[in-house]
Amino acid sequence: MRLKLFSGKLLLIPVAVGTLLCSCMEATDEKNTLTVDPESSFTYDINGNVNFFDSTLEEDKDNDEKEFKKKITINFNGTAKPTIEPAKTEGVEIVNSEKGEAHLIIKSSEKINYVLKGESANGSLLIFSQKKFKLTLDNLKLSNDAGVPAISSQTKKRCFIETVGTATIKDAQAYSLPEAYKIKDVNGESVLEDNGSIAYYDAKGAIFSEGEIIFCGNGTLNVEGRTKHAIASDQYVRLLSGTVNVTGSKKDGIHTNDAVLINGGKLNISGIVITDANAAVKKFNGIQCEKGYIVIKGGEIDITSPGIGIYASKDDFNKSDVMAEKSFIFIDGGKINIVTNEKKGHGINSVSHMIIKGGEINIQALGEAAKGLRTDCNL
Repeated sequence: MRLKLFSGKLLLIPVAVGTLLCSCMEATDEKNTLTVDPESSFTYDINGNVNFFDSTLEEDKDNDEKEFKKKITINFNGTAKPTIEPAKTEGVEIVNSEKGEAHLIIKSSEKINYVLKGESANGSLLIFSQKKFKLTLDNLKLSNDAGVPAISSQTKKRCFIETVGTATIKDAQAYSLPEAYKIKDVNGESVLEDNGSIAYYDAKGAIFSEGEIIFCGNGTLNVEGRTKHAIASDQYVRLLSGTVNVTGSKKDGIHTNDAVLINGGKLNISGIVITDANAAVKKFNGIQCEKGYIVIKGGEIDITSPGIGIYASKDDFNKSDVMAEKSFIFIDGGKINIVTNEKKGHGINSVSHMIIKGGEINIQALGEAAKGLRTDCNL
């Protein structure tokens, strides 16, 4: 492990090789296990040995042609109605929204690989799916000024995003979501009301999903969040491979509720702009997980942010109850470079546990009261 921290005064602080455990927990037993959720767990012992078990990883790798046997190709062509091939697929309905012919609504009960091609400066994709699905972005250029996200999944199922070549995604510069747009919840699934109104009600970024987002492939994806976050999920975001560039964001580069999991690939985040001089800096971060955890086991990460570079922000945990704890940052691999410049723009900040087991980390926290690594725990 190599760790370099630059404080606001640009002092180099070397840290010894080994495991760095910043924690509120007391290892009084020979082994304590922290249950994160039913499928994942973090363990540590009194000797400082730590590990994170992630049983969701194997399922997130199931994104090939064997898993998604059905394919629909959607070719965007400016403001005209996209070409769809095949025109009809059993279990799938694709219609235009009232925003325009290049704004599509997909309602599906099948596992589908949607291959998205072409270009539109006034288009979008809104997805309601009863099963997990895949978006193959084949040199796609998609943005709009119609007041909606570029890609929005209103389902709690997995959304795989594979990039071929170079794709560019931008949302509108301001969302305009009429109150008449309604949605109802049926057995945990988002369903359009009978009147067919469009539901962008939960839009949080240029690419948004109620479920997991898994980035894969070998291409380059450029994302710009012109209203809110660039990439947002109500569950987790995982990067397996490929390059994801957040080229601009009005809030966080990546924002999730449950987790951020980085196993490989390249992630570059920059262009985060604070538009309100009185706004709290914590609203403008490179990566933020609100309630859960951030795990980095590989890949290359470069973040330039006015706020916090990597932030696990759950602040209502019980420090005295190990098993009730859920929020932490765990790093065991990869190469991380972070530059922050606001007063409290910390490099890596966890209000709970921070475990650094391996990898290379370089931080420049240039703000007056900024820290390279910060936790709210008593060390």
